[in-house]
Amino acid sequence: MKIVSFGDVHMAIGQMSKIALELATADLVILSGDLTNFGGVEDTTKVLTAARSYCPTILALPGNLDRPEVIGFLRADNVALHGENRRIDKLGLFGCGGPT
Repeated sequence: MKIVSFGDVHMAIGQMSKIALELATADLVILSGDLTNFGGVEDTTKVLTAARSYCPTILALPGNLDRPEVIGFLRADNVALHGENRRIDKLGLFGCGGPT
């Protein structure tokens, strides 16, 4: 299983193209916080959409520069890793992000 994990996107979704090959060949992409610059659901949606354009299977954590409503949105979208455990095949994952 190939996992690509990165954080501190801060809305710079165009920069994902620099690692396009790695993202497109990944089985899972984990966005590990600071998806936005103090943004909420609308900005988070843009980041998730950009990541999914390369790899449809993503998990995400909110960061300290994401508004508190982001975690609820990630949970509703079934991609939240914050405070949750996930099992993918034999791999166990747990995440802790912020804000909560």
